[in-house]
Amino acid sequence: MPGVLELTLNNGYCNLTKKTSGFETGDPINFLTYDDLYKAFIHQLRYNIQKSVKIAKIGDEETYKIFPQPFVSAIIDGCMEKGRDYTAGGAKYNFSSITAYGFATLVDSLYNIKKLIYEEKLMSLSDLIIILNSNFNGQEESRQKLVNKYNKWGNDQDDIDQLANELWDSFCSEVVKHKCIRNGRYNPGAYSMGIHVIEGFFTRASADGRKAMQPLSNSLSPVNCMEKNGLTATLNSISKLNYSLAINGVAVNIRLHPQNFLREDNLDKFLYLLKGYFNRGGMQVQPTVVSTETLKDAQKHPEKYPDLIVKVGGYNATFIDLGTPIQNDIIKRLEHNL
Repeated sequence: MPGVLELTLNNGYCNLTKKTSGFETGDPINFLTYDDLYKAFIHQLRYNIQKSVKIAKIGDEETYKIFPQPFVSAIIDGCMEKGRDYTAGGAKYNFSSITAYGFATLVDSLYNIKKLIYEEKLMSLSDLIIILNSNFNGQEESRQKLVNKYNKWGNDQDDIDQLANELWDSFCSEVVKHKCIRNGRYNPGAYSMGIHVIEGFFTRASADGRKAMQPLSNSLSPVNCMEKNGLTATLNSISKLNYSLAINGVAVNIRLHPQNFLREDNLDKFLYLLKGYFNRGGMQVQPTVVSTETLKDAQKHPEKYPDLIVKVGGYNATFIDLGTPIQNDIIKRLEHNL
């Protein structure tokens, strides 16, 4: 998702491929209002979703021709009844998916642009793009302003939460317009499985203050350490999103210190926190109960922690088996208290 904004700010030019591989949304100097920028972003988003569907279609066609899966098909509902491999559309529940990476990075970036450029008029959009494309070279003061001055998603602030809702609805509504070759619908989701760290290597600096080569936000969680108003506020923001179309699921990572669960009343607090979150519309949450100190020690002395399990982004993993960049991203996740 931040890459889609990057393409929008550079008229479709991709820094990774060194060519125009996105939709040419126009010279950003002509985005005179925030609405102009937002409309251009939606065009870019639509184009990239369509491109993803075309790429997936090629993969699906080759899988159908070359890699049938008779054993897997035999244990999936519908295939035996139809006499058709699941790669050919035999499954009863037959859908594909497009998953959003870096959602919070996108939200915080667009919100910063809206405030800094279009409301406060402290800088031109062209100047900001130059700063981002230089990876904030000589612009640390500007970067710190982007990191610290404006609201960040995950703090139960209605103005930025409204933007998050609009972006989420736009993503989901575009994804479900498409069908795969097996005649199933594309379903949207948001879980990153660690890929947000890899995507960060390929994405230029973003307007939330993130530098190039740094991870994007994980799954559907806020940007690391941007949750300033406590865990309840974080879950309130996330629960405001509409999940009715997000059939492929989401992942929300939270990390808590084990001392939170030494007292019986804190267990009750956590129970009611989770109940409140789901009653307000939350779809999923995956807690990791481990201290920052333990994680750092596990990096230094992996032999002491062979069974330390953490949540990554939709799945569990043994911490010491993860690569250092993903380990660092988990360590940097805010350690919440009840």
